Amino acid sequence: MSPWKPLFRRFVTFGATFGVTFGGSFVAVYAGLTIASDFSPYKIDTVAGESMQPTLNPSPGDKDVILLRRLSCDSGDCSRLARGDVVDAFNPRMVRRGDMVVKRLVGLPGDTLSTPMYREDVVKVQPGFCWLEGDNPAKSADSNFYGPVSLDSIQGKAVAIIWPPSRIGRIPHRPNASGDASGGKRSKLLHSNVRVKTERTPHPP
Repeated sequence: MSPWKPLFRRFVTFGATFGVTFGGSFVAVYAGLTIASDFSPYKIDTVAGESMQPTLNPSPGDKDVILLRRLSCDSGDCSRLARGDVVDAFNPRMVRRGDMVVKRLVGLPGDTLSTPMYREDVVKVQPGFCWLEGDNPAKSADSNFYGPVSLDSIQGKAVAIIWPPSRIGRIPHRPNASGDASGGKRSKLLHSNVRVKTERTPHPP
């Protein structure tokens, strides 16, 4: 790997943070480049695949680069999460490889969901877990495939698209992301529990 690549990523992260915060100004972006650091509360990631269409990668072949705020449930950050947030998390089926998924947070601990695409019609999300789904259910391997996901596996909350230039902007928060566009295939909230429990729990089998 080129020694410049990590430095470039840090520059982009801080630049994008300032650019988004101050209305996407390129002046603010360049100002942000001057304070790049390994200890940034933000990180960047490239989104692959079609699972989050139309929110991310709206056209075939697109690869949006997104800015995420780092989260740690051990530090109480999970209390900031809300239904409709876009997050990145360790893929429950590939934890040892460190593979990540970018999905929409549909269910929180204590929520009861109607899950037409899961092996169970109704799911109660247990303490310490959440339910993740892609915005494009026909192309998404998500909780409907691997079940509830440990809150500990969530590593960041998506804030904005920072590349390509034509796509720069904030990522919309959609608490009712299981909308009509899914053709009724998305899970729906039947009962909500407003609190997010952050205790550590093992991954479900």
